[in-house]
Amino acid sequence: PTGEKLTASNPRFQETARQINLLAEANETLQALPSISISRSSDVLPQIKEYERVSTTIVNAYVEPIVRRVFAEPIQLVTRRTRKDGSLVDVVLRSVPIVIDDELVGAFAMFEDVGELVRQRRFFESLVEMSPAAVIMVDEHVNISLWNPGAERLFGYTAAEAIGANLDDLIAMDPEIHAEATAWSKEAWEGDSFRRIGRRTRKDGSLVDVEIVAVRVLLEGAPIGFYIIYHDITELQKARQEAIAANEAK
Repeated sequence: PTGEKLTASNPRFQETARQINLLAEANETLQALPSISISRSSDVLPQIKEYERVSTTIVNAYVEPIVRRVFAEPIQLVTRRTRKDGSLVDVVLRSVPIVIDDELVGAFAMFEDVGELVRQRRFFESLVEMSPAAVIMVDEHVNISLWNPGAERLFGYTAAEAIGANLDDLIAMDPEIHAEATAWSKEAWEGDSFRRIGRRTRKDGSLVDVEIVAVRVLLEGAPIGFYIIYHDITELQKARQEAIAANEAK
């Protein structure tokens, strides 16, 4: 239960802790999430100064369930922790319980600062989300794992509808186009990149002219799929055909 353990390690702050408990008991969110609890940093590290305790007390409500997992099983996860100055840092937490003679005696935990990697990932995700082009990622079986808003606008499928589906089955429903798409998928897998111009089908069955650019995605040197960009070139193809027709008419 929230605030169940309140020690007398620092009597000066017992009144503060009591007020925190009263607020917690009145908090509907905490009542809805009984696994979350609040503890005071002074219970663990009495030497921490009073002004350094505020963020730690709040963060503990999130940290405690993770701490329980640390002592229960090996874990690896990306999370956030608080520095002494109150700023947050993105870290990878890796931990394993320490058991001696079948008795749990502690846990070994290692924190790795991955702030730069997380920032790069968020930047990449924002680029994908904001891109006007259709950006799709597929695995080695050509099943969709990423489907951005541009893909939804171009092909008509939501991300919920597309993710997990086979790309060629989804946007190459016409039998002739499907044969071409599957052949291109096999060809693309044999190289590092791929570029073609073709046609694909939208959710409503209409055809769209697209430029397809695919780049292989590697994980630790092994290919795991493709990052594919589709550009709608329908108007460009239409203008090109009109120009060709005009030249032939001369």
